Amino acid sequence: MSETAAEIPADDSGAERLAQDSSASAKPLLGTAEGLPVADVLLDLAKIFGYISLLTIGGGVAAFPELKTLTVESHHWLTAHRLIHLYSVGNLAPGPNMLMVVAIGQMVAGFPGALVSGLAFSFPLPSLL
Repeated sequence: MSETAAEIPADDSGAERLAQDSSASAKPLLGTAEGLPVADVLLDLAKIFGYISLLTIGGGVAAFPELKTLTVESHHWLTAHRLIHLYSVGNLAPGPNMLMVVAIGQMVAGFPGALVSGLAFSFPLPSLL
């Protein structure tokens, strides 16, 4: 027997959960993780992505395990699923796939986080050469 549209619950498709998840993740954390001030979160972003940039000499795949450890397990800025999603989108987009660090910075601390993450990731390696 097939179900008619009237018998299928409206929220059965998961669309409602998806909308709630995307609206909750659209707001930057801005220091709410671990109750830290915004300046401390921006400093953490700079240290982490400066360090990660040194690991990307072997490519983004070489840095991914450490990126997962720091952003998912240590700081709890992302879920593992969200990190894999960002990494996949980075591989589809033209240009370097590790520019996903800008998206991570934006998710954590809004535009200042995106700026700090992008700069921290871009400058440590070239400054060593």
